[in-house]
Amino acid sequence: IPALADLGKLWHVSSTDLPLTEKETEYVVTCRKFTYSKHVAFEFTITNTLEQQQLENVRVAITPATNCGITVEKVVPAAVVTYGNPAVTYTIISVPDNVRTAKFSNVLNFISKDVDTTTGEVGTVGSEDEYPLDESELSVGDFMQPAFVTGFDAEWERMTDAAQSVQKFSLTTVKTLQDAVNESVGFLGMAPAEGSHQVCSTTFPSLSLFNVGDEHPNSFQDCFLKGIP
Repeated sequence: IPALADLGKLWHVSSTDLPLTEKETEYVVTCRKFTYSKHVAFEFTITNTLEQQQLENVRVAITPATNCGITVEKVVPAAVVTYGNPAVTYTIISVPDNVRTAKFSNVLNFISKDVDTTTGEVGTVGSEDEYPLDESELSVGDFMQPAFVTGFDAEWERMTDAAQSVQKFSLTTVKTLQDAVNESVGFLGMAPAEGSHQVCSTTFPSLSLFNVGDEHPNSFQDCFLKGIP
């Protein structure tokens, strides 16, 4: 991606596009994240559903919900977004080494010009406008690089107590054990080990995940995880 070429080695790409609007709205926006050593690039895909309108100088302003040291360093606008033709804009932030999670408010900014739907002629005078979007976020999974390991239990036992941390997560929206496992894997961005992500019984499974983090300052280093009921 030319706009991101000077950010260095790409570490992680989010696996799905996050919708920031409903599908039936005037402007449909989705977000995908690209994680680099010191930066995260938010790629916003904008679709204009209004035939009588053309958008120009389209960009997304993002604001961290808390003062965590994150700063916006660069915005690459989409020059023109015509009816029914998706276009992409980027917002690039710098992320301190100790930050792994953050929430952002998002606002779509653009110049709106009227379009004659009969002739296709675009008006010469435009007006600045904005459109509120849903929140986006950084999560632990954005700094993980899934990796596979053999002999997970032996590697787990090799770890010392000082390298372990216990946390509880509430999965209130899932309906099945498999949904819970899938959501955990997606959120943490780690690789399931030895087929532990496949639920084969009605009891809660022990989920084993692995991540290699030897090159990214925000990633956990050679991270092992066990999900216990």
